[in-house]
Amino acid sequence: MIVDQTYEGHKEKTGFAGEPINRLMGVGNQGGFRTKKNLNDEIAYVVLVINPFDKSSAHLDWPDNLDPTTGRLTYFGDNRKPGSQLHDTPKGGNRILRDSFNSVANGDREVPPFFVFSKEATTGLNFIFRGIAVPGIDKSSLGEDLVAMWRTKNNLRFQNYRASFSILNACEIDRRWIEALKEGQPISKFAPDSWTKWVNRGVRDVLAAPFAFKIRSKEEQLPNAANEREILEVVYKHFSDDPYKFESFAAYLWTLIEPGAVVHEVTRRSVDGGKDATGTQKIGLSSDAITVDWALEAKCYRPDTQVGVKGISRLISRLLHRQYGVLVTTASIGKQAYTEVREDEHPVALVTGKDIVDVLKDKCEINTVSIAQQWLGDHFP
Repeated sequence: MIVDQTYEGHKEKTGFAGEPINRLMGVGNQGGFRTKKNLNDEIAYVVLVINPFDKSSAHLDWPDNLDPTTGRLTYFGDNRKPGSQLHDTPKGGNRILRDSFNSVANGDREVPPFFVFSKEATTGLNFIFRGIAVPGIDKSSLGEDLVAMWRTKNNLRFQNYRASFSILNACEIDRRWIEALKEGQPISKFAPDSWTKWVNRGVRDVLAAPFAFKIRSKEEQLPNAANEREILEVVYKHFSDDPYKFESFAAYLWTLIEPGAVVHEVTRRSVDGGKDATGTQKIGLSSDAITVDWALEAKCYRPDTQVGVKGISRLISRLLHRQYGVLVTTASIGKQAYTEVREDEHPVALVTGKDIVDVLKDKCEINTVSIAQQWLGDHFP
């Protein structure tokens, strides 16, 4: 199998029967966790299916995410609704996460490999192979790779796992290794070198791809799922009568995105000089850290509008030497403005409507309109 190759579903079958994963991996054709046993009746490998790109799916509250630039996979467990204990799930996915991450934390890396697939955006039958994953990431602290987090749905609380995986540097998977896994031989001459290196020495040789220059389209800058659009609309309406208060919210949001960022000042209404907030960014070890200054511009615009060249140029022109800029908006950035920022390599981070919703969901567990309204009322009255 080849990483990022699309594997087509059966053209004459519909629904789950047409999925290709069953034929590729010999596992079931439903669910996010799909396991295969070996001859010893142990788990030979696990197939993880990332949430569909279609943001109207039932898994909207659990946005699995694969970052190809870092090789990091964030995957949520399978206790996704109230009424069950954390590990009491039909597929047993959370038990697999618990046992695998506990083993790695205790120095035992003989855990099953995780084969990662995602649905192709244009069809429900085709799947893309995204690589093999192993528990944990090198840059995390002990205990942060697998976190049990609370969610609220229909006013009922429950827990689910958020797991961090590393995608190993293995661009091609020899099918003879998959057959060896079924026979209970995870280490064989057909296994990828990166897998053998990780099992034997604990070295995560990650498949990371440097970020390529890209201009996000308007659609990519705004949420496309109904409840996400509603959350963004709640944020806009909460601050629209007094956009000055949005500046404090935008500065706080930046500290969620960059934990090392510290807000020094949210400028007064009439004398911001093109900077709605200023602060510093801590970089390096705490014993010998350095700081860089940043300036933030906040634009509380209707989500269906765009920030143009003039709106961004004002911030860029006021950036000082060795200072970077942040623009936070409930709308999107116009194509010309976005292109000029990136092509001219201005040190400006662009945070748009979709980013706001994603951060609130990930960092503040805001996944419904009612929770958003209550949280905004409590924190930014």
